[in-house]
Amino acid sequence: MDKLFQQLENHYGQQKWWDVHNQLFSVTEMVLIQNTNSVNVEKAMVNLRPYLTDLETVLSLPEDNLATLIRPSGYYKIKAKRLRAVYQWLVEHSKEIVEKIPTEDLRIELLNIYGIGNETADVMMLYLYNRPVFVADNYARRLFERLGFGKNTDYNKMRNIYQPEVNQWPANQAKEFHALIDEHCKAHCLKKPHCKNCPLLETCQYPDKDLTR
Repeated sequence: MDKLFQQLENHYGQQKWWDVHNQLFSVTEMVLIQNTNSVNVEKAMVNLRPYLTDLETVLSLPEDNLATLIRPSGYYKIKAKRLRAVYQWLVEHSKEIVEKIPTEDLRIELLNIYGIGNETADVMMLYLYNRPVFVADNYARRLFERLGFGKNTDYNKMRNIYQPEVNQWPANQAKEFHALIDEHCKAHCLKKPHCKNCPLLETCQYPDKDLTR
């Protein structure tokens, strides 16, 4: 894992994803990005931005109005319910309260929020609360399988395998690792891989390397 992190960082440089200076803004993006892409999220954020001044203001929006504003992100009615649930949780959990909650207990708390699944909970812990966690998203599962780390189809099983090592990392390294994996899989390790000039080519065990792609 340390070697993989170093290889990716040497090639792509630091990503500095979600350099959180506005928690409300960031958590909104984390919910909206589910099952869509960053272009659609940005369209929704442009609509919603005037209401993201504070939790009281955005919670004062009727749910139907919120859904209309975030429509470009897709699944807008469901995401409106999820956002309101997350916002309400934030109202009830100040930074001081969250800092006292052990990491795995915090994960359980987040998973109990309506519509928050494993990946979103881990991303929230990682980027909002600086907990060094491993995000076993689709990109990570695809990359690790192709590198010969084994096939992992279950999110939590894969997370449990690699979380002990990530526990030893500072939170910033865990943040960068997740971002670098996603960046690499968008550039090279797609469903149909682009192996040419891949920085991991020498160690990759993927059996179908067509370097003309």
